[in-house]
Amino acid sequence: MNRESFSVLVQQLGRKLYGFAYRILRNQEDAEDVVQETFVKLWNMREMLSDYRSIDALAVTMTRNYCIDHLRKHKNDYKGEYDLVNYSNITEPSPYENMIVRESDMIIRRIIENMPENIRNILQLHDLDHDYQEDNRKYA
Repeated sequence: MNRESFSVLVQQLGRKLYGFAYRILRNQEDAEDVVQETFVKLWNMREMLSDYRSIDALAVTMTRNYCIDHLRKHKNDYKGEYDLVNYSNITEPSPYENMIVRESDMIIRRIIENMPENIRNILQLHDLDHDYQEDNRKYA
């Protein structure tokens, strides 16, 4: 992907990704940072983007993951007024966000299914190891 086509991609997806990130993070600067991180990552992997069926779905998934990472890093840094209604919106995903998660998961599963068997096995072992570590932290 060249610079011009990437510019078009940024123009097409920028507002959508920002809106999605803002709904999760509820902070303009954080949402802008997450979208910027997403586009930097997409630019760095521009040579591989042609391998994906939907760059939009990939970008939404990456944005969601960056938002989750951001929330985990800053879970104790909440500086705004405590408002139970707004806080519940942060922790409970909207129906739209649930749909995006389901569609992203389906896309990721399809991508994994189409990978060579040895790479699929590595991913499965990684997930099992990650789940094992998570379980051990719960009970430690």
